[in-house]
Amino acid sequence: GARYLAWGDGRRWVGARVWQVEDPGCNACAWGDVFVHPHERDARAGGMLVRLSAPWEGPIRARRLVSMGPGPFGYSDISGRGDEVVVVFERDRGLWEASFLPGRR
Repeated sequence: GARYLAWGDGRRWVGARVWQVEDPGCNACAWGDVFVHPHERDARAGGMLVRLSAPWEGPIRARRLVSMGPGPFGYSDISGRGDEVVVVFERDRGLWEASFLPGRR
C-alpha cells in the first residue's frame, strides 16, 4: 500500500510523491497544505495533523502540527473554514471530532 500526494492548480499536477506504507487502508486526506494521516507506518493508529511544504519551495517537508493522541485512527476526513480545521475520525467503534487552529501555532 501507499500514500500518494500531488499538488495541483486546477490545470496541472506538480511534485507527485509516493510514501510506501504497510496498511493500504490508511485513508490520509488533505485540506490545502494541511494533511491528516495515521502516523504509525504499520497500523491505523497515532493520527497526526501535519503541514506540507509545496514542491516549488524546495524539498517536500512535513511539519508536525498536532497529534490526535495514541490509539486507533481509522478512516478520517478533514474540512476547514477560515483558520479552523476540523478532523473527524474513527476510534473505538465511534466517530471522534477534533478542531484545530493550525495557523496560530
